[in-house]
Amino acid sequence: MLKKIVMALIIVLISGMLYAEDGKSKNRVWIEQFYSEFMNKGEIKLLDKLVSDDYVEHEPIPEFELNKKGLTDYFKMMFIAFPDFRADIDFMIEEKDRVVVYLTYKGTHKGDYMGAKGSGKKIEFKAVDIIKIKDGKMIEHWGVVDVLGMMEQLGLVGFK
Repeated sequence: MLKKIVMALIIVLISGMLYAEDGKSKNRVWIEQFYSEFMNKGEIKLLDKLVSDDYVEHEPIPEFELNKKGLTDYFKMMFIAFPDFRADIDFMIEEKDRVVVYLTYKGTHKGDYMGAKGSGKKIEFKAVDIIKIKDGKMIEHWGVVDVLGMMEQLGLVGFK
């Protein structure tokens, strides 16, 4: 009987570590905050709260470091280039300490983006983010982005 009580307590403790009060997993709450508060409102200061100082980026981004500073610099540039930049989550899949997010990015090109002057053109493209979260912070990211589709919409590349 004592073993059952101890096991029940362990399950309750583990559940408390994995799930927020509203029943959502802590990783889901993190994802929602990252995309709705940071990404969709351009709150660059939130990166200190949401991203580990030991963060590692596995998606090479030309001209940016593959660490927290590079991530911060990249999004500063994105929020200037696309002031209305937003990410809409199409769906997500959670697996232990990782979350896979399939999203649609949107924005209007109003400032410099990777050397291209603002054009006023609207963009919409898909991406997949794989995020590893530890102790409430992103520690690693892998991503696949439809950069070609985005560049076509901006008129920077094209096919005949």
